[in-house]
Amino acid sequence: MDHKRVSSRELARAAKVSGSAIFNFANGSDIRLSVAERLARALGVSAPWLAFGIDVEPLTNAAALFVRVDCVLNPQSVAWVEDLRRILPDLPVVFVRADVARLSFDGVE
Repeated sequence: MDHKRVSSRELARAAKVSGSAIFNFANGSDIRLSVAERLARALGVSAPWLAFGIDVEPLTNAAALFVRVDCVLNPQSVAWVEDLRRILPDLPVVFVRADVARLSFDGVE
């Protein structure tokens, strides 16, 4: 990922959210899902990555859920994955380091 410094004011403007929403997020307060999605979109990342440091990579016709991880799983990330396992009990969850090239299986991406 390409890292770029951006001020909270610039981020609020790009994400179309209030400055207080940025302040709340930066200080670890709960924010609405819609705010997280807007922030993620403005930053060029997914909402799960923004919230938990992990990302789900959807693969067409795949028999597993691939989760890209660029950090050690924290308790919230583990809880998120356990929720996925409860919702989709027959779908294996596979963890892939974020620095690994995009996955491809038999031409399926």
